[in-house]
Amino acid sequence: MIPSSVLLLMMALQLFATDSPALDAHDNISPLLQHAQQLVFKNPDSAFVLIEQARSSDGYAADENAQGLVYYLMGNIHLVKGQYPKALEYYEKSLAIRQEVNDFAGVSDLYSNMGIIYARMGDQETYLSYLQKTLQIDREMGNEHMVAVDYNNIGNVYLNSDEPHEALTYYKKALEYAAIQTDSSLLYAIYGNIGNVFMLLEKYDTAMVFSQQAIQIAEQTNNSFELGTAYKNHALLLGKQEQYDSALFYYDAAIQILETTGDKSRLAGVLNDKARLMITLEDASQALAIASRSLSICRALNHMALKAEALEIHALGYELLGDYKTALYYRKSYAVLNDSLNISGKEAALQKMMRLFEVNEKKREIIQLEMKNELERSRNHLLVLTILLVVVFLIVLFFKNRKLHKSYHLLLKKQQQIASLKSQQIASKQWQTEETTDQKDLITRLEQLLEQQKVFLDAGISLDTLSNILNTNRNALSAVINAHYNKHFNMLINEYRINEVIQLLAENHHKRFTLEAISKQVGFGNRASFNAAFKRLPA
Repeated sequence: MIPSSVLLLMMALQLFATDSPALDAHDNISPLLQHAQQLVFKNPDSAFVLIEQARSSDGYAADENAQGLVYYLMGNIHLVKGQYPKALEYYEKSLAIRQEVNDFAGVSDLYSNMGIIYARMGDQETYLSYLQKTLQIDREMGNEHMVAVDYNNIGNVYLNSDEPHEALTYYKKALEYAAIQTDSSLLYAIYGNIGNVFMLLEKYDTAMVFSQQAIQIAEQTNNSFELGTAYKNHALLLGKQEQYDSALFYYDAAIQILETTGDKSRLAGVLNDKARLMITLEDASQALAIASRSLSICRALNHMALKAEALEIHALGYELLGDYKTALYYRKSYAVLNDSLNISGKEAALQKMMRLFEVNEKKREIIQLEMKNELERSRNHLLVLTILLVVVFLIVLFFKNRKLHKSYHLLLKKQQQIASLKSQQIASKQWQTEETTDQKDLITRLEQLLEQQKVFLDAGISLDTLSNILNTNRNALSAVINAHYNKHFNMLINEYRINEVIQLLAENHHKRFTLEAISKQVGFGNRASFNAAFKRLPA
C-alpha cells in the first residue's frame, strides 16, 4: 500500500514541476508543449497526443530545449502511469540536455522526479541521494521556494522509512521556508505530512489538528486536487481511530471531487484506500466492487503501481470470502507485477524470493484451510448420519414394541376364551358318569405335575414319560385325559404352555425377551410350534 505521505509527495510533484522556471524560461517552447505540460497529470493520454504533434512540427529537430522538455514530459507521463523504468529512460535523456545547456533549475527538477521513481520502487536511500543533490542546487540558486519543497520531500523519505522524528525535523525546516513564501499549496502539503507523522506516532489528536489545517487551506484555495487529497488523508486518519463512518464519508467526498477533476490516477489511489478500509470492516463484496473499479482505471491508464495494489486488495477480498483459489490467482498476479516495478537486479532478486515465500505461505494456508473445511464437512456428515441411525433405531424399536403389545393383548383374549371353555367343560361334566376313585386320584396327581411342578416346561415331555411318572400305563392316562378334559394329551400340554406365556407377558418378560425366546422357555421347540398351538386354541 502506498503511504499517504507518498500521495502528498505526488501532489507536490504536480504543482512544482509544472511551474518550474527552467521550463518556462525558454521562449521557443511551442504552445503545444506548454498545453501538454498542463495536461500531463490531469490527462496523460491527451498530453501524449500534443507531444507527438509538437515532435512532428517544423523546427523541433533543431530545438534542443524543446527536445529536453519533450523527454521531461514523456518521463512525467510514464511516472503518472507507474511505468518507472521507462520514465527513468526519458528523464536521463532530458537530464543530459539540461546539463549540457547549464539549466540548473531543470537539472534540480529532474533529480527530484528521478528520486521519486526510486521512492515508488522502495529504494528510499537512492531517493534521498537525489533529493540532497536537488537541495544543494536549489540552495546555490537561492531558490527558497524549491528549498522548502526539497525539505518537505526529504521529510517524506524519513517518514516512509519509519523515522518519524527525523521526518518531523525536515518538515519544520520546510515550514519555515514555506511560511516566508506564503505558498498555500506548499503549506497544505507540509501540514498534511506533519499530520501523517503524528498519525504514525499514534498521536491522533495532534495529527487531526494538522489534517484539518490542510483541509482548510485546500478549501480556501479551491484547489480540487489538493482538497481531494486532503479529504483522502483525513479519511485515512479517521480509519486509524476506528471512526469508520466518518472515514467513509471523507473517502466518498474525495472520490466525488476527484471524479470532477479527471485525475484518474489519484481517483484510483483513493478507491484503493477505501477498498482497504472495507477489508478492515470485513465487507469483502464491497471491497471487491471498489477495487474492481480501481483496477479498470489502472488498466486503462496502464498504471502499474496502483494496479498492483488493486490486485493485492482483490486477493484479500477473496480470502475473506473463502474463495482461496481465486485469492491465490490475484496474489500471484500481484507478486509478479510488484516485482516488475523494481529495476535493481539485486533487490529484484531479493523481492522475488520474498514474494515467492509469501505466495508459498499463502498456498500452505489455503491447503490448511481447505483441509479444515473438509474435516468440518466430514464431521457434519457423520453427525447427520448418526442422527439418522438413531432415528431409524427408535422407529424400529417403536414398531417392535407395538407388535409385542398387540401380541400380548391377543394372548390375553385367548386366555379369556380358554377360561370360558373350561367353565363350559366343568358344567358338562355334571351329566357325565361319575369318575372312579382311581381315576380321580390319577387326575389329582396329573394336575399337581402340571400346575405345581410344571412338567410341561420340558420340551421333550410325552405321554409315555408322564405315564411312567404317574405309575400308570399310556392308554389309561390318555383315556382319563380325554374323558376328564375332553381333549388329547398334546392339546392339554400346549394349553398349559400358552397360559404360562400369558403369565410371563403379564409380568413384563417381553421387555427383556423376545416372544420366540419366551415360547422356548415354556417348552415349545420353536416359534412355529407356538404359533400353530396358538391358532388351534378354540375361539
